[in-house]
Amino acid sequence: MAVERFFTADKVLLGGSFRSETGIIADETGKILSVEKAGFTSKAWERLPGILCPGLINAHCHTELSALKGKIPKGNGLSAFIRELQQARVSISESSYYGASVQALDEMWNNGIVAVGDICNSGISIEAKKNSKILFRNFIEVFILNPDANEEVLHKAETLLQHFTDAGLEGTITPHAVYSVNQFLMRTLSESSQNTASIHFLESQEERSYLQDNSGPMRELFASWGLGKLRPDYDGSFPYASFLESWGKHRDLLLVHCTELSKEEIADIYHQSPSTGFVLCPGANAYISNKLPNLEAFRDLEDRVAVGTDSLASNDCLNIVQECLLLEEAGVPLERALSWATAGGATLLKLPDLGHLREGTSPGIVQVLPGFPVTRVL
Repeated sequence: MAVERFFTADKVLLGGSFRSETGIIADETGKILSVEKAGFTSKAWERLPGILCPGLINAHCHTELSALKGKIPKGNGLSAFIRELQQARVSISESSYYGASVQALDEMWNNGIVAVGDICNSGISIEAKKNSKILFRNFIEVFILNPDANEEVLHKAETLLQHFTDAGLEGTITPHAVYSVNQFLMRTLSESSQNTASIHFLESQEERSYLQDNSGPMRELFASWGLGKLRPDYDGSFPYASFLESWGKHRDLLLVHCTELSKEEIADIYHQSPSTGFVLCPGANAYISNKLPNLEAFRDLEDRVAVGTDSLASNDCLNIVQECLLLEEAGVPLERALSWATAGGATLLKLPDLGHLREGTSPGIVQVLPGFPVTRVL
């Protein structure tokens, strides 16, 4: 017979809001058997301080970059970050990358994270993921501006995807960003799969200036790499409109960062494609550019918003509660931020058993203590 446990707390996150005097009944496997009023009954309720919520979901991470923690200076902007990232990553040994990936997965698990949308440029994290309790949506990332190399780049990505598949790990091929993938390959990727794609999107004003006016630090960066003449040429005053229109006909998109999207642009994107998701990474935005997105514009998008940490190359920790606290400091109610980090992430990564404290599911149960350390309950 399954052993039942009865949990309640100062606050329980249910349906996007905090509830009091609410109890969760679960078995020892973590399956929720019932959600009910935790009143004065004969049941032996474990009353916990703080907040009870489902297991947290990190909707955007780069586990394989964990060895780069502290290697890149803060606050120099996106183009400088990209340049320094490319320089720093070649000096790290493969064993260091693997060891740091293992530690990163342990850190996330200990911080109450049960699922991760992870960007992959190599197979360095495969063995670590096979031994982890975390569930992964792996996004095999491509970036290539020269169309002459499309076949080679796509073959490499397909081979890497097969390595993940052979290891029993789910994955899909995805473009890095609008500015870093040529339009022919972008169109090919949009039509090649029905799986959700995850793309870095308007992370910086530098990105907008480059695509819209062919100006600014990003133009200088690509010119220094001999790629200045290969800038993608999207029509319109909002250079992403035609990209979104063509892509949305085929695959769902997760737009990551969105730091420079205006409230009107966010509303237009959502109206044009209600299945589009937005992933906010405030810690990384502060690290790279010291700027957060227009958070008020995401207020009414409910479960179309999720939260990510990005990588340890652009963050000090892999802690989703810390990301939620940054959102709260910027004016987002904590219950909304935690809902984005649970139900929102589950919806966007298509993980129906996670993200909600709901009868019949096994989402994990996490306790967020006063002062905001995180403890895994089940």
